[in-house]
Amino acid sequence: MKENCRGVFMNQCRQTNTKVGAKIYFGTISSFGVISHITERCMCIDTRMCLPLHTLMHLFIHSNKDTLHVPVQVSNCSREDGLHSTLMVEVLNASMEYLDFVGNCRSTSKILSFDSAE
Repeated sequence: MKENCRGVFMNQCRQTNTKVGAKIYFGTISSFGVISHITERCMCIDTRMCLPLHTLMHLFIHSNKDTLHVPVQVSNCSREDGLHSTLMVEVLNASMEYLDFVGNCRSTSKILSFDSAE
């Protein structure tokens, strides 16, 4: 039986020292977020948007000189206050580049972000 994203975070996900900037695309809506927890199958994204469960979206993560495209599905959304939310998403198709990126996030401490002028 496939374990859902929430179960993975409750049992296995460790917070990394890495704060990674990400762009979120859902239809014609786009937003920025910061990935605070990451595994091979799931991640938590601190953002200003809260989407319904099972929403499919595209996530673009800045990684060194490349940008990784990661298709994800919303597993949970929690409102922290009236402005900030945390999206818990499940990775639908983990590429080898994404898996390498996760390994690097766990072994290094760095801050990556998108230029907000994009």
